[in-house]
Amino acid sequence: MSPVIRSWLLPAVLALALLAQAPQARAAEAAEAAAAEQATTLPTVTVQDNEPPLTQPDAAAAAAALRRVPGGTNLIDARQYEQGRSANLLDILHDQPGVYIGSRGGTDDVKLSIRGAGLDRPYHLRGVLLLQDGIPISTADGNGDFQWLEPLAQQAVEVYRGANALQYGSTTLGGAINFLSPTGYTAPGLALRLEGGSYGYGKAQLQTGGVQGAGDWYVSASGYSRDGYQAHSATRAGRLSGNLGYRFSPELETRLYFGYTHSDLELAGSLTADELRHDPRAADPDAIAFDQRHDGDYARLASRTTARLGEDASVDFDLYAVYQHLYHPLFWNPDYLNGLGVLVLDSTTVGAGLRYVSEASLWGRDNRLVVGLRPNTASASDRRYQNLAGRQGAPTTDFDETWRNLELYAEDQHHLGAGLVLTAGFQLAWAARDYRDRLAADPDGDQSLEQHYRGFSPKLGLLYEASPALQWYANASRAFGPPTSLESLQLGGVHGGVTTVPLEAERATTFEIGSRGALARAAWDLGWYRSRVRHELLTLNDAQGNPLGTLNGTPTRHEGIEAAAALVLAEGLFLQGGADAAPAPAPIPGANLAPLRAGGGDRLVLRVAWDWSRFHFSGDPVYGRNALPGIPEHRIRAELSYQRPSGFYASASGEWVPDRYPVDYANSLYADPWFALAARLGYRAERWSAFLEGRNLTGRRYASAVEVIADARSGFGPPRVFDPAEGRAIYAGLEVTW
Repeated sequence: MSPVIRSWLLPAVLALALLAQAPQARAAEAAEAAAAEQATTLPTVTVQDNEPPLTQPDAAAAAAALRRVPGGTNLIDARQYEQGRSANLLDILHDQPGVYIGSRGGTDDVKLSIRGAGLDRPYHLRGVLLLQDGIPISTADGNGDFQWLEPLAQQAVEVYRGANALQYGSTTLGGAINFLSPTGYTAPGLALRLEGGSYGYGKAQLQTGGVQGAGDWYVSASGYSRDGYQAHSATRAGRLSGNLGYRFSPELETRLYFGYTHSDLELAGSLTADELRHDPRAADPDAIAFDQRHDGDYARLASRTTARLGEDASVDFDLYAVYQHLYHPLFWNPDYLNGLGVLVLDSTTVGAGLRYVSEASLWGRDNRLVVGLRPNTASASDRRYQNLAGRQGAPTTDFDETWRNLELYAEDQHHLGAGLVLTAGFQLAWAARDYRDRLAADPDGDQSLEQHYRGFSPKLGLLYEASPALQWYANASRAFGPPTSLESLQLGGVHGGVTTVPLEAERATTFEIGSRGALARAAWDLGWYRSRVRHELLTLNDAQGNPLGTLNGTPTRHEGIEAAAALVLAEGLFLQGGADAAPAPAPIPGANLAPLRAGGGDRLVLRVAWDWSRFHFSGDPVYGRNALPGIPEHRIRAELSYQRPSGFYASASGEWVPDRYPVDYANSLYADPWFALAARLGYRAERWSAFLEGRNLTGRRYASAVEVIADARSGFGPPRVFDPAEGRAIYAGLEVTW
């Protein structure tokens, strides 16, 4: 077992053991307190075991919320991805329609894009808001990282594609991803999970939860290590997270959330096309020479207080603070004094949220109104140094940064009758980005920059529920996204230092139509969207081939189909259901094909997901109507699984990209098409589960993600833009609960 896992597991076991003994300890303390005259007695609050917390929805409540959205959504129950390896965000979102995710050799360094948002960002995140329990975890400038999240410490994950996340105040082009934590109500008891497999992978997680009187708790501690598929791609991480809730009365509850992550991630860099085909486990020589890494610490503290205002209304009040420290050695050219060098970034974000929900009828019809206000601010220290084989050299950049946002949003869903629901809403957003150059005698001059942005994003949608198991929807919306610090601070200037670049906010207008539903043995989710994007942030060249850096491009068009289906091919193959077996309930539309359930027999289920993504310039003076690079136009995933009511399951799955796709805006270099095969075998009992999983069983060499560039013909030598997928791998896991 790795040193990281050992160092985290022992204190985690001790801490969780103490928590498990907490009820007995509290009982003894209560007896002593009752004998003391100074004891303070709180009023007794009775909480029914089946009554969910006010502050935290469960997966069923999340599914019901998604049913109300007139647009594309996904709901991923944690029990789905926990049937196999659960190491990072790739394992959670890999098979989801409408979500493109790739990874450098299977590491935590992933590329994520929804509807083309941030498609030329090979790392971090842009255009998608990350939330934990409805509270933002992205930094205030819009950046997001993924290694802070523990997949095994979630009960479900909601994906709101595009402006469909308005109920959380998000109108970004890509939408929002909301991770739902377990509570003492949904994850009672004690559980230990161990995973291991190829390329030195090992993971241990211990979690506990419970309810005591009016209070409940959930805590997870995990350690994770991996030697890596590529050279110089080892990962070590430890994570602690949880929440504590207290019900003061049936109408008032408070929950405290906490989390801490330490992560060390070596970066292997990207490969040339020839290296990808013949030596995919290699690393960029510069990645080794400069010891390129992404190491950091993340701490989060948040609270939510929910109050019921009668039978039809409630209000949530959130407070949160997030601290991030990043030590990030990257490329440095000592001859030309050019490159990012060693980035040392410290940022602290503080924010609040006020959200009012009313379900009181309006004009004699059902109605749901959400109104919210979300302010936040962050201060960051951005220091950069020459890279001396991974160590800090002379300073090259010194910025103090302030990011501020204020968002006011409202959404109303009104039932018109005959199954029709009209949704109307808007977001008003104000954002400020302030960069103060503190480097004495900056050779490029004072690079201080202050910019302000304002956005108005309306949305109008119509949902038609033809039956409880069939919905049609259509919507029109606007998107708004100011640039992050990674776009505003760029390499440049005559001395190769960091310069500030004034940029416009991205804006988009999107139209969307779709259907989701279920029959007795089938379910589907199908949507089409078209977005016209203005001021999209792209990394381009001019007509002479000179690099311009990241700037606001000419108008672009994003169009796509997001489709998924599940079909029960056969039931009762080897095991017939009894006469008293419950009939198979239909899947919930809007839950995006949560596991189909059956009666007492075994079954054979086919699942298919297909994304068609056609993104292109509308008529650029340099690139014409070229395709936007970075994402394949067609991507198909299919899984055939056999399931028995005892808990046994076996599946074979494949992922297919049938056509090559460009990696530069000039459309001069392409990533090859590919097909990868996987299989899984497992058993889930009431108190234990186990799995055995094989990935990329044919050992196919292909690019899981690419680093977008302007023109592959304008560099020196073959460009390094391909991030290899993990090779043939075997993983196994065991989980025991008490």
